[in-house]
Amino acid sequence: MKRSTCLMMSVLLFVGILNAQSIPEGLYYIRSACNQNYVIDLNGSGVFSGNNIQIWEFNGSNAQKWRVVHDHGAIILRSSINSNFVIDLNASHAVNGENIHLWEFNGSNAQRWFPEYKDGCYLLHSAVDGHFNLDLNGSNTSNGNNIHCWEDNGTNAQKWLFESVSASSNNTSPAVYVDHTCPICFGTHKCQNCSGRGYKYYSWNGDGSYRQCTVCNGTGLCPYCR
Repeated sequence: MKRSTCLMMSVLLFVGILNAQSIPEGLYYIRSACNQNYVIDLNGSGVFSGNNIQIWEFNGSNAQKWRVVHDHGAIILRSSINSNFVIDLNASHAVNGENIHLWEFNGSNAQRWFPEYKDGCYLLHSAVDGHFNLDLNGSNTSNGNNIHCWEDNGTNAQKWLFESVSASSNNTSPAVYVDHTCPICFGTHKCQNCSGRGYKYYSWNGDGSYRQCTVCNGTGLCPYCR
């Protein structure tokens, strides 16, 4: 089980690194897939720890500009108003409904996000627990609606488009950077832990035995692109 756990952690880190590098460092508007006229916004442009992160209609202000910075496979989203402050998961508490706010940079996992490209947008998985994402409360795009943490559910509330600020100023389309080939199975759609068989021989288990693959749960399919 330990070996399988290590494999899973290595694969997740590898995916995180590739996805993070697929969004170049730079200044972005982060638009909601629920309604692209609405973006991630810093309440009242107030730069202080605990100020709320919300959704707001696009207005091009500095409160809506976020600088992507790479950090060991993840990204950090820094405020364009003061780069010492970043988007943060309250108290590193990855549970449904936990608030997302602004906080002074401290290098914790609460401030690190793993982007995953999906359906032309990005999911932002928390480095505290990758099963939880940056989420728009109730998929409701109205000024001031909250952005919080929620378990991965595949809805548009958890999908975000990164639009380069420089591209926007030139009236070009949003910048989305992606390689469509899965970096784990290289397009084969087979689980790489069991070679698509759905079971694996575990020699470390006493005399050894064949057991259901713990990565794909016996399906034989790549768990990252299926």
